[in-house]
Order: sequence, then C-alpha cells, then structure tokens
Amino acid sequence: KLKKELAAVVEDSKKEAKKKAAEAAEKSKVLEVAAQKAREEATKSKKELAVVVEGSKKNVATLAAKVAEKVKSSEAAAQEAREEAAKLKKELAAVVEDSKKEAKKKAAEAAEKSKVLEVAAQKAREEATKSKKELAVVVEGSKKNVATLAAKVAEKVKSSEAAAQEAREEAAKLKKELA
Repeated sequence: KLKKELAAVVEDSKKEAKKKAAEAAEKSKVLEVAAQKAREEATKSKKELAVVVEGSKKNVATLAAKVAEKVKSSEAAAQEAREEAAKLKKELAAVVEDSKKEAKKKAAEAAEKSKVLEVAAQKAREEATKSKKELAVVVEGSKKNVATLAAKVAEKVKSSEAAAQEAREEAAKLKKELA
C-alpha cells in the first residue's frame, strides 16, 4: 500500500513539474511574441522618422530650386528676385525649423516607446525567473514527500521484521516446551 502511495506521490509531483514547465514555456512564448511586437513597433517608428526627415529634405530642395529659378529669371527683375529670395529664405528656415522639431518629436516618441518596451522585457524576464523558482520549489517539495514516505515504509518494514523475529522465537520456545 505504501509503495502505491509512494508511486502516486512521485507520479503527481512529475505531473505537477511538467505542468509548471508547460506554463513557464507558455509564458515565455507570450513574452517572446510581446518582445517581437515591441521590436517591430520600434522599427516602424524608425521608418516613420526616416520618412519625415526625407520629406523635409525634399521640401528644402524644392524651395531651393524655386529660389534659383527666381534669381535666374531676369536681370531686370533682380530686385524683385532678391526680395522674393529673402522671403523664400525665411520660409525655408521655417520649414527646416519645423522639420527639426518634428524629427526631435519623433525621436523622443521612439525613445519613449523603447523605454516602455525595455520595461516590458524586464518584467518578462522577472516573470520567467519567478516561474523557474516556483517550479524548483514544487520539485523540492515532491522530493521531501518521497523521502518522508520512504522513511515511513522503512519504519513499517523494520517493525514487521521485529514482529516476525518475535514470532519465530515464540515458535521455537513452544517447540521446546512441546518436546
């Protein structure tokens, strides 16, 4: 009976350990997916930032071309061209300033997202470590249960042997008396 109980405890602890390991693996998978999404999000932010910067460069190039065209247009309208150029320079400076601000804003957003994702990854690592520790505790508990049952079995066996020895001695004594 004790052997059966011992086997049942061992089997239960194996199942529990397997279950915990499966849960830990599942958590790891979920966290890996979250980390992957985070990486994709960061990549997307970088691409968006690149698009904004590229757009700003094109705006600058377009305005510069307009300025050149105006200056070239005619010597007679040189004064007008100069005034126009001055006006366009201001616009150009404003565009450059705006694009710098936009780029800074995007970079700050990307940095913020990275921070959030780093925190999520840290939590994921901590959760995985916690799961491993819980699993170790379950396994340790199972080992103790097995050891306790083994000790009980040994105790029973010892007392049974003592009783058997006593019975043998009693039988020998009776045989002598009978003889």
